[in-house]
Amino acid sequence: MIEVHLQQIRELLAQHGVSARYPHGSHVFHQGDSDRRLFFVQEGHLKAYYTRIDGREQVKSLVGPGATIGSMASMEEKGTCSFGLVAISDVTLVSLTFDLLVREARSDIDIANEVIAFLIMFARRKERREHDLLCLSAEERYRQYLAENPSDAATVSQADIAAYIGVTPQALSRIKRRIFP
Repeated sequence: MIEVHLQQIRELLAQHGVSARYPHGSHVFHQGDSDRRLFFVQEGHLKAYYTRIDGREQVKSLVGPGATIGSMASMEEKGTCSFGLVAISDVTLVSLTFDLLVREARSDIDIANEVIAFLIMFARRKERREHDLLCLSAEERYRQYLAENPSDAATVSQADIAAYIGVTPQALSRIKRRIFP
């Protein structure tokens, strides 16, 4: 996997970033909101989710410290967030507006190159998620989640983990009984 060094973007964060705390259960934004910010997770965990037409949640991603998240759909003029983002623990975020990031990237080739590298990494992560959902069994997806997020298991609810790997909480319980008899 490509390792992305975001030194120039980190400098922008230091100069222009806005820090905010969100208590457990509070929304950073809702699906359908207009929020043109990119968020850098300093501490805590967030759940990005879609609300289905039947009102149920489908977990898109679970993110923790060091992650970056924002709704790409909201970047468009008059665009709105395609998903909701909620704190599943107390969270500290630093944000930059997309407008600032784009303006800076247009005037600084180093920042533009970092943005390109970040977008390539983001696309690869999305492609891997799609592959895993389509090609791995639920047990394989759960094992992979545990391997990649060993400390999250205590913070993230079993219902959210189940939704993230694409199974019901009952199916996750059966998988856990098979793995940890």
